[in-house]
Amino acid sequence: LLDLYHEVRILKVGFGIGQDLSKLAMSFPHLACFRKYESVVDVQMIARVVYQKYPKDYLSSLQKTVAVLINRRLDKTEQCSPWHLRPLTGAQIDYATLDAASVRISLEKLLQKYTESQENEASFFSSNPHLRSTISNTFLDANASFEDDDIRPAYRVPM
Repeated sequence: LLDLYHEVRILKVGFGIGQDLSKLAMSFPHLACFRKYESVVDVQMIARVVYQKYPKDYLSSLQKTVAVLINRRLDKTEQCSPWHLRPLTGAQIDYATLDAASVRISLEKLLQKYTESQENEASFFSSNPHLRSTISNTFLDANASFEDDDIRPAYRVPM
């Protein structure tokens, strides 16, 4: 996984993906592969660029984005189901599959719309390099002693 997450030629794509990657890193702080992700692309941020003349909440959720771009209703019923229980239900697997596929299709539709609206042939990421990012997670040692008051943590989150 370390090679996959660090490979800049492979896009890691999601909708609001930063939060998902942070949760993954917090769930497995002992695994180095979840500390840094290269070439992260957030479809939500791309939607804001492509649809910049629309209100900010126009494509604020994956469900809204799918409705506008793909003209389909994305059922999010399983989103809050008990994912910690195994085995996953068929409905959960179907939901996860549709959720992932709809992100990819939405990205393709957004890039297509962007290309159609541009007079020059510059690629989307060449024109918007800030939308392809690196995410790093750093964990503080919970038992660390802090001599300097300037770096003393303001709070501790139990893990």
